[in-house]
Amino acid sequence: PRIKLIDGDRGLSPMEISVRLSDRSNEELKFIRQIGVERVDVHNPNLVPGYQGLGDDYIRAVPRGLNRIKVAGLKVASFRFSKIREALLGLTEGHRQIEVLCDLIPVLGENDVPVLQMDTHSPRYSPGGT
Repeated sequence: PRIKLIDGDRGLSPMEISVRLSDRSNEELKFIRQIGVERVDVHNPNLVPGYQGLGDDYIRAVPRGLNRIKVAGLKVASFRFSKIREALLGLTEGHRQIEVLCDLIPVLGENDVPVLQMDTHSPRYSPGGT
């Protein structure tokens, strides 16, 4: 739903509310629509099958997962990709993470996802760093 906020002398400006999607069940998606929310954040990357292995099946599963959300009458506000630690640290395993990320960006664009979230804090094991 759009909420009107008073913004000083400039009048009213719209605000949109999104919620983090906790699962892709019909009940969850229906509930979100029932409470009037139009956008969801796909914050849990494990909602997309194949995420842990980052194989080709993951990239093929992303549009199917996004379509399920769309069919429920919802839009995706943001999509989280957190498997980037090794790439940020320059480790060999990071090359695959970068490849998957490069494949993921156009898929999200084709499916009208406006924001891709990446965790830049993931290289740290603790507040003191790696």
